[in-house]
Amino acid sequence: MPKQILKREPKERQFQFVAEGNRSTSPAGSTILLNFVIVVAVLYFARVVLIPLALALLLAFMLAPLTIALRRAGLGRAPSALIVVLLAFVLLGLIGLLMASQSGDLARRLPGYQQNIHKKLEALRTSGRGVISRVTRSFHNVSEELTPPAPYTYSPL
Repeated sequence: MPKQILKREPKERQFQFVAEGNRSTSPAGSTILLNFVIVVAVLYFARVVLIPLALALLLAFMLAPLTIALRRAGLGRAPSALIVVLLAFVLLGLIGLLMASQSGDLARRLPGYQQNIHKKLEALRTSGRGVISRVTRSFHNVSEELTPPAPYTYSPL
Protein backbone atom coordinates (compact mmCIF):
# COMPACT_ATOMS: atom_id res chain seq x y z
CA MET A 1 0.00 0.00 0.00
CA PRO A 2 1.64 3.26 -1.03
CA LYS A 3 1.96 6.04 1.49
CA GLN A 4 -0.06 9.11 0.79
CA ILE A 5 1.96 12.23 0.64
CA LEU A 6 0.31 15.29 2.09
CA LYS A 7 0.89 18.30 -0.08
CA ARG A 8 0.83 21.74 1.33
CA GLU A 9 -1.36 24.20 -0.49
CA PRO A 10 0.18 27.41 -1.73
CA LYS A 11 -0.17 30.44 0.55
CA GLU A 12 -2.58 32.28 -1.73
CA ARG A 13 -4.92 29.28 -1.61
CA GLN A 14 -4.65 28.93 2.18
CA PHE A 15 -6.20 32.34 2.78
CA GLN A 16 -8.96 31.94 0.22
CA PHE A 17 -11.64 31.30 2.87
CA VAL A 18 -12.25 34.55 4.68
CA ALA A 19 -15.11 35.72 6.91
CA GLU A 20 -17.36 37.08 4.17
CA GLY A 21 -16.04 34.96 1.30
CA ASN A 22 -17.91 31.76 2.20
CA ARG A 23 -21.37 33.27 2.19
CA SER A 24 -23.79 32.35 -0.51
CA THR A 25 -24.67 35.09 -2.93
CA SER A 26 -27.93 33.45 -4.02
CA PRO A 27 -31.14 35.21 -2.98
CA ALA A 28 -32.65 32.01 -1.52
CA GLY A 29 -32.79 33.32 2.05
CA SER A 30 -34.54 36.54 1.15
CA THR A 31 -36.95 34.66 -1.13
CA ILE A 32 -37.93 32.31 1.67
CA LEU A 33 -38.45 35.25 4.03
CA LEU A 34 -40.53 37.11 1.44
CA ASN A 35 -42.67 34.01 0.81
CA PHE A 36 -43.20 33.58 4.55
CA VAL A 37 -44.29 37.22 4.95
CA ILE A 38 -46.69 36.92 2.01
CA VAL A 39 -48.25 33.72 3.38
CA VAL A 40 -48.72 35.27 6.84
CA ALA A 41 -50.27 38.41 5.33
CA VAL A 42 -52.68 36.38 3.17
CA LEU A 43 -53.73 34.27 6.16
CA TYR A 44 -54.18 37.40 8.28
CA PHE A 45 -56.45 39.11 5.77
CA ALA A 46 -58.30 35.90 4.85
CA ARG A 47 -59.18 35.07 8.45
CA VAL A 48 -62.62 36.59 7.92
CA VAL A 49 -63.35 33.78 5.47
CA LEU A 50 -61.10 31.01 6.82
CA ILE A 51 -62.34 30.96 10.44
CA PRO A 52 -66.02 30.36 9.53
CA LEU A 53 -64.93 27.83 6.92
CA ALA A 54 -62.86 25.94 9.51
CA LEU A 55 -65.77 25.97 11.96
CA ALA A 56 -68.13 24.71 9.27
CA LEU A 57 -65.77 21.86 8.44
CA LEU A 58 -65.45 20.97 12.12
CA LEU A 59 -69.22 20.96 12.51
CA ALA A 60 -69.63 18.82 9.37
CA PHE A 61 -67.16 16.25 10.70
CA MET A 62 -68.92 16.20 14.06
CA LEU A 63 -72.37 15.70 12.55
CA ALA A 64 -71.40 13.24 9.82
CA PRO A 65 -71.59 10.07 11.98
CA LEU A 66 -75.18 10.84 13.02
CA THR A 67 -76.14 11.54 9.41
CA ILE A 68 -74.58 8.25 8.29
CA ALA A 69 -76.45 6.38 11.04
CA LEU A 70 -79.77 7.90 9.93
CA ARG A 71 -79.04 6.97 6.30
CA ARG A 72 -78.34 3.39 7.33
CA ALA A 73 -81.64 3.38 9.21
CA GLY A 74 -83.44 3.88 5.92
CA LEU A 75 -83.78 7.66 5.59
CA GLY A 76 -82.57 9.38 2.46
CA ARG A 77 -79.66 11.77 2.22
CA ALA A 78 -81.70 15.00 2.43
CA PRO A 79 -84.03 13.98 5.30
CA SER A 80 -81.16 12.67 7.43
CA ALA A 81 -79.14 15.87 6.84
CA LEU A 82 -82.17 18.05 7.69
CA ILE A 83 -82.88 16.09 10.88
CA VAL A 84 -79.25 16.33 12.02
CA VAL A 85 -79.08 20.08 11.28
CA LEU A 86 -82.38 20.62 13.09
CA LEU A 87 -81.11 18.69 16.12
CA ALA A 88 -77.89 20.73 16.09
CA PHE A 89 -79.85 24.00 16.05
CA VAL A 90 -82.11 22.79 18.86
CA LEU A 91 -79.07 21.81 20.92
CA LEU A 92 -77.41 25.19 20.30
CA GLY A 93 -80.66 26.96 21.23
CA LEU A 94 -80.91 25.04 24.50
CA ILE A 95 -77.31 25.88 25.35
CA GLY A 96 -78.03 29.56 24.57
CA LEU A 97 -81.13 29.54 26.82
CA LEU A 98 -79.15 27.95 29.63
CA MET A 99 -76.40 30.56 29.32
CA ALA A 100 -78.94 33.41 29.21
CA SER A 101 -80.69 32.19 32.35
CA GLN A 102 -77.37 31.78 34.16
CA SER A 103 -76.20 35.27 33.19
CA GLY A 104 -79.56 36.73 34.24
CA ASP A 105 -79.27 34.98 37.60
CA LEU A 106 -75.73 36.33 37.98
CA ALA A 107 -76.88 39.87 37.15
CA ARG A 108 -79.65 39.59 39.74
CA ARG A 109 -77.23 38.40 42.46
CA LEU A 110 -74.36 40.74 41.56
CA PRO A 111 -75.20 43.53 44.07
CA GLY A 112 -75.14 40.95 46.90
CA TYR A 113 -71.77 39.65 45.70
CA GLN A 114 -70.45 43.20 45.54
CA GLN A 115 -71.55 43.95 49.12
CA ASN A 116 -70.03 40.66 50.30
CA ILE A 117 -66.68 41.47 48.68
CA HIS A 118 -66.75 44.99 50.14
CA LYS A 119 -67.43 43.63 53.66
CA LYS A 120 -64.60 41.13 53.37
CA LEU A 121 -62.15 43.80 52.20
CA GLU A 122 -63.16 46.06 55.12
CA ALA A 123 -62.69 43.17 57.56
CA LEU A 124 -59.28 42.43 56.05
CA ARG A 125 -58.27 46.08 56.32
CA THR A 126 -59.20 46.36 59.98
CA SER A 127 -58.10 42.91 61.19
CA GLY A 128 -54.58 42.11 62.27
CA ARG A 129 -53.63 45.75 62.83
CA GLY A 130 -53.59 46.49 59.16
CA VAL A 131 -52.19 43.35 57.55
CA ILE A 132 -52.50 44.89 54.12
CA SER A 133 -50.74 48.08 55.22
CA ARG A 134 -47.91 46.03 56.76
CA VAL A 135 -47.50 43.97 53.60
CA THR A 136 -47.61 47.12 51.48
CA ARG A 137 -45.04 48.79 53.72
CA SER A 138 -42.78 45.71 53.50
CA PHE A 139 -42.97 45.71 49.70
CA HIS A 140 -42.21 49.42 49.66
CA ASN A 141 -39.17 48.95 51.93
CA VAL A 142 -37.84 46.09 49.81
CA SER A 143 -38.30 48.06 46.60
CA GLU A 144 -36.45 51.03 48.14
CA GLU A 145 -33.57 48.73 49.08
CA LEU A 146 -33.41 47.30 45.57
CA THR A 147 -33.41 50.63 43.73
CA PRO A 148 -29.93 52.08 43.35
CA PRO A 149 -29.25 55.44 45.00
CA ALA A 150 -29.26 58.54 42.86
CA PRO A 151 -25.79 59.47 41.58
CA TYR A 152 -24.05 62.16 43.56
CA THR A 153 -23.67 65.42 41.69
CA TYR A 154 -20.76 67.61 42.60
CA SER A 155 -21.59 71.24 43.12
CA PRO A 156 -18.71 73.65 43.65
CA LEU A 157 -19.00 76.18 46.41
